[in-house]
Amino acid sequence: MKFCTKCGRELKETHAFCPNCRAEVNGSTADEASEKAARKTTAANVPPPASAERPAASPRAKKPRPPMSKRNKWIAAGIGAAAVILIPAHLVLSSATSPDKALGDFQDAIDSEDAAALAQLLHVKETGEPITEEHAASIIDYMHSSPSVIESFYSFLDDQMEIFTSAEAGEAAENYQPLYDVQFLSFENTGSRFLFYDQYQIGVESYPLYVRTNYEDASFQVNGEEVDAEVEGNGNVFLGNYPAGSYHLKATGDGELADLALEDQLFLTGNNYPSHMDFDLDYAYISSSVDGARLFVNGEETEEELQTTQNEYGPFLMDESTEIHAEAETPFGTMTSEPITLTGGYGSHVLELEAPAELVSEAVEDVEEDILSSNEGPVQGLGSTELLESIDFYTDNYLLSSDVSDWKLEIEAEESWLIGSESFSTGEIVINPLSEVKQYTLRYDETADNWTFDQADYLFTVSDPSSAVTTLAVNDAEELNASAGAGEAEVDDIASGGNIISMHENVYVDEENFGEEGGEALNDYVEYPEEYLNTLMNNYYMSYAAALYDVEFSRIVSENHDFFTYVAPEASDFEAELLSTIEDHADSGESIYFLIAEVTDFETDDNESYRVFSEVEFEVVKDNGDIVRQVLETEHDVLLTENGFFVEDMIETEVISEEPM
Repeated sequence: MKFCTKCGRELKETHAFCPNCRAEVNGSTADEASEKAARKTTAANVPPPASAERPAASPRAKKPRPPMSKRNKWIAAGIGAAAVILIPAHLVLSSATSPDKALGDFQDAIDSEDAAALAQLLHVKETGEPITEEHAASIIDYMHSSPSVIESFYSFLDDQMEIFTSAEAGEAAENYQPLYDVQFLSFENTGSRFLFYDQYQIGVESYPLYVRTNYEDASFQVNGEEVDAEVEGNGNVFLGNYPAGSYHLKATGDGELADLALEDQLFLTGNNYPSHMDFDLDYAYISSSVDGARLFVNGEETEEELQTTQNEYGPFLMDESTEIHAEAETPFGTMTSEPITLTGGYGSHVLELEAPAELVSEAVEDVEEDILSSNEGPVQGLGSTELLESIDFYTDNYLLSSDVSDWKLEIEAEESWLIGSESFSTGEIVINPLSEVKQYTLRYDETADNWTFDQADYLFTVSDPSSAVTTLAVNDAEELNASAGAGEAEVDDIASGGNIISMHENVYVDEENFGEEGGEALNDYVEYPEEYLNTLMNNYYMSYAAALYDVEFSRIVSENHDFFTYVAPEASDFEAELLSTIEDHADSGESIYFLIAEVTDFETDDNESYRVFSEVEFEVVKDNGDIVRQVLETEHDVLLTENGFFVEDMIETEVISEEPM
């Protein structure tokens, strides 16, 4: 048994160098030391030969040598000088070309992450070509990528040291198989150097590089260079043979609307599976708010002109690398939509062009007089009086669209109303504030270069307006007092400030000065049921559509929602059923907008319980973007109470027609 005198590691009998510290092994084993000592003892005890006892003969006198010539002296001096130079040089060259020196330099380059030094040590095993510094850097990164890889590397160094210091170095090197992580490395004696010395180099093995793709006409680049790809019978695409290392792959293709590109990075080690470069391609339904808007893909204009109805375009990459937007030349300048990033699969997208901020304000100013004049004074209804306080336009919530040359601006606005209604139980008149959000439609007259008011459609009831609003004053406090109760009643707690009138809730007005008495008003329901039932069913379904709209955003409809004010208080089972139906609608993918309801017939035996038959029309936006007009036949139980008509139950609903709009 022997040990390294430098680091103390146990050594095998065949070790000429320590595999741990690379020191030359000069120490002897214990057996060798004992054997040498025994030889010395034996030599000391052996008697001298008989001739030694004989008297020594007188030495013969030596003939004196002639002195060296000058030439011989120069030769002797030259030989001595050569010996002084060559012997150290031999020692230096032997050390510099030894396997432990090459392996030590290899380890130092990896440990210090010196790519330049490593590139000098490596070559491509099959061709002998040098390895570039960039390639060497990728090998260094790989060696330090995990503890298992660097440990495999150190084991490779130890194994090579042991192999090349053994008596059977050649055979052992041929049969050696590196560990899996570093199987691409080889340590080779590549021939003589300086005539007398071996040369050792580290080889990097080459392997075939394969990919797989779902795009038949794809082209490929390896580290930025185009390659001639060959499709093999198993579907693999062969890109060439490359020495182990890191490679950047890029697959490209010519799409109909945009160039396709896909990238990947891999370290080729020998047992790589093909890199899967599958393009995530799909088509998309796309429309624009403006007919004829141009489609842009990743900032590049295409030849496609979008329509307000959705059409199929593509295929597109759906890996978040594709961005689309629309642009159009309009009477108001060039308008652009917000970009949309395509993700997922087959989808539907509307590219809404954004109008300049001043356009919305100018449009509202153009229609101000028309809107205000159409809402002057209170609106008298059966048993109620409604007075419009103000309109707040949401100038950050609009849609500008065109169909051929018909420009339309749809802008949401909040109407603040004061509603005066009779209480049939107390005979009092109660005035409450009510805020409704409506969609105002304005149309552009290109000849006159101004906007005109078209219509306002109810959307839903809200409490808080948007922060960005344009306000139109409708009435002031004096007009409100004069209009309530034909100018005879007094309304308390009205505050006027600027262009907005605010009012506290539940302001009571004496019944004698406003409206009719409760009993007489209730008789109106019995005398004119069809008119009241029409009002009920329109309010009921209008609020129903609003509840569906709200649940699309909150997924929760409160039991205090405006919709449930039209349901009989005792109809708790019906109310629970409605809640469930409305909340389930959020998963349907459809949007429903109320158009009109009409009572076609009704039946009653006691002027209290009514069976009401109606036709109800909705605008329905399907989950695929199609818009249809849907007509339903409905049958409800309605209850007349001291507070008016209420829906008690739904008996039957049937879709009788559905036509594209």
